[in-house]
Amino acid sequence: MFKALRGRPSAPDVERVAGELPNFWPQFSRSTAFGGGRNPMAIPAFYRGLAHRVSLISTLPLRAEIDGETVGVPIEILERPDPAEDRQTTLARMEASLILRGEYVCVLGQFDGDGFPRALKVVDPAQAKLEDDGSWLIGERRFGAGQVLHSVPMALPGETRGVSVVELFRRTFLGEIAAQEFQSNFYLDGGQPTTVLVNSDPDATPEDIQEMLTRYLSKVAGGRREPIALPSTIEVKTMGLTNQDSQFLESRQFAVTDMANIVGVPPYFIGAPGSSSIYSNLTDQRRDLLDVYLRGDLYAIERGLTSLLPDGLTAKFDPNSFLRMDPKATAETLAVESQWMTVNEIRAVRGLPAHPHGDHIPGVEHDMEPTMDPAMEPMPDAV
Repeated sequence: MFKALRGRPSAPDVERVAGELPNFWPQFSRSTAFGGGRNPMAIPAFYRGLAHRVSLISTLPLRAEIDGETVGVPIEILERPDPAEDRQTTLARMEASLILRGEYVCVLGQFDGDGFPRALKVVDPAQAKLEDDGSWLIGERRFGAGQVLHSVPMALPGETRGVSVVELFRRTFLGEIAAQEFQSNFYLDGGQPTTVLVNSDPDATPEDIQEMLTRYLSKVAGGRREPIALPSTIEVKTMGLTNQDSQFLESRQFAVTDMANIVGVPPYFIGAPGSSSIYSNLTDQRRDLLDVYLRGDLYAIERGLTSLLPDGLTAKFDPNSFLRMDPKATAETLAVESQWMTVNEIRAVRGLPAHPHGDHIPGVEHDMEPTMDPAMEPMPDAV
């Protein structure tokens, strides 16, 4: 156990201990294409929801506990799981993999004398194949079950791999990307002309028509409102949106709600039209986000890292910094809880250092000697 608690080496040779192959770890940085070559993260609402979830989980404090008490010694697999990058980046990769693929897969390395890994590398689950015997084929190398960390928050009956959001909602993603392309063509690339010049002169040559068009465009270019002189044989007709086009473009606002449901965040979190928060304070809103939307992923990461630690050690996220209340709500809450909290416990909530004489409850006498009921006093010895 104490070996697992020792400090991180100054310069670990991760590539060598991982497989003794040149460029072994960097090969896992290559991801397969999403959505048949169309990346769902090109959809603003989906990317925004994914970024919110990833940034929230990856920035939560992570610690080791024994029977609920924080371990005061740094544990390298929790301090910096991948020595080639910081912890936030590694946790961000885990959470992004959970959102997109429904699972995360990590190659383990730097095993110590007791068999505990001191490093891991998050890989793209699409590049990892789980064999029937429990081994993994990743890249061109085979790994035993004990050399790979695999976690699935939601497992379907009879399935060993995660549920990929990209595969489940492929049609939704492709439909939204197609809608974006249509809108771009419609407004930016001239998908539909705004004006039609109708010529009623049968003797007009193509050159005459082109000249009229050039003259017309020169007057309206850049949004100018100069007078336009055209022969009576040219009629100008403006074109508006058809009912079908209007409904199609208006329906895109509902796609934001769909993206919120797919990525797993409240619709108001990414600005879905018509959505609003029902909570009266920020703390309730954040607690709902953790309990309803993020609990499964948080536990999947905690459970996976705990499996790499000796028995008795548990990896736990600390959400208190995220659930902090505003100063007014904090003062109101502490006014009630001060009946059973010591001065130093209250100061700790406010982020203040402990007071030398603060280990007592305000308003409660703490230094009085206990007295005995006179009726319970022993009788003096008989003379």
